[in-house]
Amino acid sequence: MVGILAAMIWSSIRAEPLAGKRFRWGTFVGWYEAFIAFAFPYMYYYRSPNLRLLSLVVGCCTGIASYGILHRRKYGVVMFAVASLLNVLFQMLSGGLLTSLVLPVFYSIVSLFYFGRRWSLLVFQPPKLKEIVLRGYSR
Repeated sequence: MVGILAAMIWSSIRAEPLAGKRFRWGTFVGWYEAFIAFAFPYMYYYRSPNLRLLSLVVGCCTGIASYGILHRRKYGVVMFAVASLLNVLFQMLSGGLLTSLVLPVFYSIVSLFYFGRRWSLLVFQPPKLKEIVLRGYSR
């Protein structure tokens, strides 16, 4: 499993842009984080009653990271790093095996390396609420 994930990430990092799509792995990470943002609190809210607040915080950080990554914003990458660290903290506090963290930590490190190489493609400032509302109604 790790080998397949590593091959996907490596080929995405090394690949040349396809028809102006320079952010393929980033799009995958954004959609994956969106899924995790909804699934993480649902999976762990009742399983770890002592860590309910932390599970909600991880879900919110992951949702913000997903939105930022899919909109090519630098704060999305920063929130991805924060959410990854909070996920590791959550797994350690919930008594999970440390060996189960190998794949998520590997995924996070390689994804952060990917975003580091494409940092110049990202926009610095976050969208303003007015932009979000106007763009949402104009579609």
